[in-house]
Amino acid sequence: MRERSRIQTLGDVTFVLACVAIVVAVVVREVRRPAPATVSGPPARYLTQWHALLEKAVIIGPEGADVYVVEFGDLQCPACRTFHRTLRQAMATYPNTVAFAFLHFPLPQHPLAVPSAHALECADAQDAADSFIDVLYAKQDSLGLKDWDSFAIEANVPEPQRLADCIADHQPPDRVTEGQQLGSILGIQFTPTVLVNGWWFPAPPDSTTLVNAIQAIVEGRSPFENYEVNDAGLR
Repeated sequence: MRERSRIQTLGDVTFVLACVAIVVAVVVREVRRPAPATVSGPPARYLTQWHALLEKAVIIGPEGADVYVVEFGDLQCPACRTFHRTLRQAMATYPNTVAFAFLHFPLPQHPLAVPSAHALECADAQDAADSFIDVLYAKQDSLGLKDWDSFAIEANVPEPQRLADCIADHQPPDRVTEGQQLGSILGIQFTPTVLVNGWWFPAPPDSTTLVNAIQAIVEGRSPFENYEVNDAGLR
């Protein structure tokens, strides 16, 4: 009787171990499953004249990059702050390949969006847009509560007082107005609106989706299974 009980217990242990092995195998398979080569879902668009957008953008990253992530953004927009972290991760993955082109599209419901866009342009005049936009997003909750020169000091802008004086000129720089005009021409409806080398995402991409798209472009492939060609008549 005791022997039969021992055999049954051994059988139960074996069964449990087999179940655990199956679960582990499934988890490992899911972890190791390669990322999809293309992005599925709602149709994307391809903007044939996308290079024209770069002329009106704040450019951050390597000059003459192979891949440009173009964003119509609002510096007071929480979703834009979230995407900025995603973008920075992608740029770190492809440090010599990817550049960031930021187009101003301040939304009317964000009263500090236009002043923030103005501030970014003033920082760019001192070649400090790269660090300044990071600080603006990181300290987004402090917009309107801190002086602009405080943001400038945190971002290591060479001349913080010069930036503050630049912002004191309340006339928005041309690129702020031009970004809004381009967004209206293209029918931009939300921020962030993201394009990568002209491929226009139907929704802001997460980290995996963005990296997959960049990799496809680097390899000379379309990043989308479904897309429509869009010629907005940009010049």
